[in-house]
Amino acid sequence: MATARSMMLALLVVVGLLQIASAATYIVGDDTEWTIPPSNTFYDDWAVKQNFVVGDKLNFIFGLGHNVYQVSAADASACDGTNPINKYTTATTVTLTTSGTTAFICEVFGHCLAGMKMTVDVSLSTNSSSPPAKAPAKAPTKAPAVASIIPSLAPGTTLVIPPASAPSAAPGLQSAAAMLFGVFAAVVVAFAL
Repeated sequence: MATARSMMLALLVVVGLLQIASAATYIVGDDTEWTIPPSNTFYDDWAVKQNFVVGDKLNFIFGLGHNVYQVSAADASACDGTNPINKYTTATTVTLTTSGTTAFICEVFGHCLAGMKMTVDVSLSTNSSSPPAKAPAKAPTKAPAVASIIPSLAPGTTLVIPPASAPSAAPGLQSAAAMLFGVFAAVVVAFAL
């Protein structure tokens, strides 16, 4: 009985580690980032090309004069920021914690109407019953650490962040190593109990 319980615990640990290792970070809009886009459907077009799963992170990079309001899909469609789920006034990373549909807008007057809005569909995992979205136009990239200093900029200062390069093979190896370590740890825990 204790062995079955130990094995179940080990399995849960491994599954949890696999989900953590598979989470991706996306820079919203890729090189365009979060700004007034070239077309009114730019961010929705970008989002539909992604395959978001619970645990993925959306990195919103923007300068002064923008914000991010997380809203319902209906509020995004109406460009209504009066009942936000969350508000972000500086560049931020949002972790997708639940499956379903969520949306984001820039609440600054006129920006949502100009296309700064995005509806995101989030699956429980990459193995969900829904068909996968088209492959991303660009691989998810790591968010630049410089986003955390944006609040300290003086008014009127422009921050230029060069586009992040595509990840090398090393992050994949790190994920595989983390997964193997997790399996090893789970086996050790299972035998220790």
